[in-house]
Amino acid sequence: SADDDPDSLKILYQDEHLMAVHKPSGLPTMHSQTFVEYTILHVLRTALSDTTLAPPQPVHRLGVGTSGVLLIATSLPARKALSRAIREKRVKKIYRALVCGADIPDSLRIDCPIGPVPFPIGGGTINAACPTVSATQKESDDRNHDETSNEGRGSAEIQPTGKASLSLVRVVLRNVEADQALVDVEIPTGRPHQIRIHMAYVGHPLVGDPLYLSGGVPDREPRLFPKRSKEDEDMDTDEEGEEGEEVMRVALPRDCGYSLH
Repeated sequence: SADDDPDSLKILYQDEHLMAVHKPSGLPTMHSQTFVEYTILHVLRTALSDTTLAPPQPVHRLGVGTSGVLLIATSLPARKALSRAIREKRVKKIYRALVCGADIPDSLRIDCPIGPVPFPIGGGTINAACPTVSATQKESDDRNHDETSNEGRGSAEIQPTGKASLSLVRVVLRNVEADQALVDVEIPTGRPHQIRIHMAYVGHPLVGDPLYLSGGVPDREPRLFPKRSKEDEDMDTDEEGEEGEEVMRVALPRDCGYSLH
């Protein structure tokens, strides 16, 4: 589709030190073990490396399913300056998302930690909400663990450990008839899938998000997904089949269907 075609990449601004491009939904920012050519990094370096002071380098990332403005350094001084500005939080990142529930409060401050939780594929974990456990709850959990410590030996349990995460939400528009709302989300922190996780955590997941359920936890139930033909992360989780066929698997972070810009 046009949305995930590397040729659809639009340059919004360019000078000798930096450029701003529009990243379409469906196109990864950086390469990984399985994303190589099908990335913004590869497209830009293939097209522009001979014309820039340094190889083009994104200074931040946008998720596969997220569209929006991506800053690219095209000189070493610019890469250093932009990276420092982002690290020192002098760059404000605001996203717009379509979420479930027109009854969402006018503004929200979400500070639930985010970290790895058990997941059936992708290395055994995935990022999700990791609410801080109260002392009382921890004591109760410890007692329950002691009582069952002799059960299930030989299997290691992954204990969720989250990093501090903050999302500031403001409602832009409500659609009461559709029970949806358009919101702006500022993220002073930038955890992977932070907006998807935080909005689901407060009971207002992104419309069409196939992965995160209310509470900010991943959906572990397998269901049918279209067989993909493009290079993709976790390709080994897809069963053999022709393009256009459906396969049974759990949802993955790569799966789109939501509106986040």
